[in-house]
Amino acid sequence: MHVCAFAVYYRVYRNIGIVACKRPFDQGDPFLSRMNVNFITPPHTAHTIKSCLCFAEQLADGQDLQLFPDVYSDCGVDEDTPISILTGNGSGFTAENPMALVPYSKPTTGHRLKAKYNRPFYPSDPEWLSHSVGEILTFDGVRRSKDYYGTKYNVYLARKASGQKGYVFASWCEAID
Repeated sequence: MHVCAFAVYYRVYRNIGIVACKRPFDQGDPFLSRMNVNFITPPHTAHTIKSCLCFAEQLADGQDLQLFPDVYSDCGVDEDTPISILTGNGSGFTAENPMALVPYSKPTTGHRLKAKYNRPFYPSDPEWLSHSVGEILTFDGVRRSKDYYGTKYNVYLARKASGQKGYVFASWCEAID
């Protein structure tokens, strides 16, 4: 195995499971690749990292994929989340802890949530959806990680019956189907 300073290691998954990378760095593991961080354009967000990895893997525009900070994470990273890739430590910086490109779940029918708590609208948090106890929301079935005032939370990107869309805390809702 070769050592590459300041590289992002990753694996690619499709609906059929893990797939061989276009440019594996170790012939003994065709499912693992890496990219020099200098090839990833700023700002270093989940979106730009995902776009560069998709380009390297010839995966169209990556709209159907989400970036996971590592293969052990249970939810993807929100597209606008900054990811530090210039420090040489953290997720994706070793072959043992690679990032992962994973397909978004594509539900055949919309998933529904039922709000367990009230959350009013706060003008300082326009990305977040207000909701009332018992209100039914729809979402795409994907649990995401989102920063909220310095703390990461599991969230859903949900929609109200009125069409209004925003983030809701996963722990504040229950899936009803």
